[in-house]
Amino acid sequence: MKKGKLFLTAAVCGTMLLSVGCGKKKTTDYSKYVELGEYKGIEVVKESTEVTDKDVTDAINATLESNKETVEVKDREIKDGDIANIEFEGGKDTEYDLTIGSGKFIEGFEEQLIGHKAGDVVTVKVTFPEDYHGEDVAGKDAEFKVTINKVSEKVTPELTDAWVQKYTKNSETPLKTVKEYKNAEKKRIQAAKIEAAAIKKTSDVLTKIVENSTIKGYPKDEVDAYVNSNLEYYEMYAKNLGAKLDDLLAMMGQDKDKFMEETRKTGEATIARQMVCKLIAEKEGMTISDEEYAEGLKGYAEQYSTQNNAYTPESFEKAYGKDVVTENLLIEKVLDFITENAVEVEASTK
Repeated sequence: MKKGKLFLTAAVCGTMLLSVGCGKKKTTDYSKYVELGEYKGIEVVKESTEVTDKDVTDAINATLESNKETVEVKDREIKDGDIANIEFEGGKDTEYDLTIGSGKFIEGFEEQLIGHKAGDVVTVKVTFPEDYHGEDVAGKDAEFKVTINKVSEKVTPELTDAWVQKYTKNSETPLKTVKEYKNAEKKRIQAAKIEAAAIKKTSDVLTKIVENSTIKGYPKDEVDAYVNSNLEYYEMYAKNLGAKLDDLLAMMGQDKDKFMEETRKTGEATIARQMVCKLIAEKEGMTISDEEYAEGLKGYAEQYSTQNNAYTPESFEKAYGKDVVTENLLIEKVLDFITENAVEVEASTK
C-alpha cells in the first residue's frame, strides 16, 4: 500500500474503518438507492503544484516566528509584550513571569509596570471587579508592592547557519546551512502541494460522479450508524472536558437538534459517495485478491499503529474484521480507477 493512501481515501470518502463500524459487513443492494451516472472521462481542473520563492520565504518566516527565543533585557524600560518576572512584597515564593498585555492580572495592573526597569519596586494600585470571585475584596481598592526582578522579551531568531543547525539537530536529516534548509523546505512544500492536489483531484472527480448520479435514498441503518458514531464521539469529547454535550454544543454555537440535523446531512453525503464507489466496483467487476488483501492489511496495521497501540496485521484484522478491511481496500481501488480515468484540464484564464 502506498504511503498516505489510507488518509487520501478517508479524506475523499469520509470513512472508512472508523466510521463504518467493525465486524462483519452485511450485503446491501445499493442500486435501490442510486442510479449510477457517468464515471469515466470526468473533467477536473488541474491543480498547480508550483512552489514559488514566496512560498518558501513565508514558510520559513512562520517557523522562525513560532520559535521565538526569550532574551533578557537590561538596558531599557518595560514595554507592552515584555515578560516581567515579579514578586509581591518581596516574597520569594510569589515570583511570577507576567507577559505585559496578556490580561492575566486585574485590569490596570500590567499597564502600571510599563516604563519601569528590572530592580524597580513599584506600588501598583487597582480596583477589584464587582464580580471578583473573592467576596471579601470584590469591588474594593488594593495596593501591591511589586518588585521587578527581571525583564525579558521574545525575539524572532535570524535565519543563520547556526540557527538551522540548532533547529534541525534532532531531525532525521540534520542540516548545516541556510541554503540546505531552504532547499529542504522547498521539497517539503512541493510534497505537500502534490499530496493536496491528489486529494483534491480524486475528491473533485467523485463529487462530479455523485452529481451525475441520481440518489434516490439512503440505507437507514448506515445513516443511523454514522449519526450515532458521531454523537458518541462528541459525548466522549465533552466528558473528557468535564462538560455535558449540550454545553459543548453551545460553545460551538449549536443546539442538539441543529447538531443532529447537520450530522445526518453530512452522513447522507458521505454515504452517497460510498454507495457510488461500491456500485462502480460492482459494475467494473472489481475484487480484492489474497495478495492485495495481505498487502493492504499490513499497510493499515502500520498506519493505524500509535506509540501506545501498535497493531500487527493479525491484531488489526481481529479488531476491525476482514469484511471491513476488504471493503476499504475495494473503495481505494475504485478511487484509483476513477482518478486514472479522469481528464485534467487547465484552469480557465478568463
